[in-house]
Amino acid sequence: TGVGSYVHYDRKLDAKLAAAIVSINAFKGAVIGIGFEAARKPGSEVHDEIAWNPEKGYFRKTNRLGGFEGGMTTGMPIVIRGVMK
Repeated sequence: TGVGSYVHYDRKLDAKLAAAIVSINAFKGAVIGIGFEAARKPGSEVHDEIAWNPEKGYFRKTNRLGGFEGGMTTGMPIVIRGVMK
């Protein structure tokens, strides 16, 4: 199961990590996964599809959302970048 919450805004792991990054002096933003690039794409090109095969079981074909979905981890590597001034 994922870490975080999709319901409670104060328990979302992606929000907590972004807050931790922007709390560092000179950091003014945080980007998760493909970030703002997602706004220029249709949802079908952003969604991390769940697939299944006998060797791997269930897995994500991509990691465009940076290892998060709805504020919780998906089991994929977490990808978050800080933006400095």
